[in-house]
Amino acid sequence: MFEIDAENLMDVLHKFQNYYRVSKETMFIEHNNEIIGIYGIRNVNDFTGIPWLLTIEMPVKYINSFLRFSSDKMKALQKEYMILYNYTSEQNKVSHRWLRYLGFTIDEENPLVTPNKKTLFKFEWRKE
Repeated sequence: MFEIDAENLMDVLHKFQNYYRVSKETMFIEHNNEIIGIYGIRNVNDFTGIPWLLTIEMPVKYINSFLRFSSDKMKALQKEYMILYNYTSEQNKVSHRWLRYLGFTIDEENPLVTPNKKTLFKFEWRKE
């Protein structure tokens, strides 16, 4: 996991519980009765949302289903929000390609460095 900056499993579970608690919507992503991820979106205000996603390391057999799900979900979010944003690890190149596929821009010029020295890039989509 690149984006969850945690010291141990309990820290990860605590952070995940917080994501779940503050999200407007949370859903599991399943493929053939296997949970491959969990998704949520947090409202900032009436027109801005912070989407988040935690997945397993995606085996090839799940890629097409995951791309279909995420593309459909993005279309629905674009109808509801004017702005979507969050942060992704500079190291997570697969995530960068996927976010660009969905229409997000990634700001690599203004990185955010966490207290634990992890570098994050903001990704954002704005309705034109």
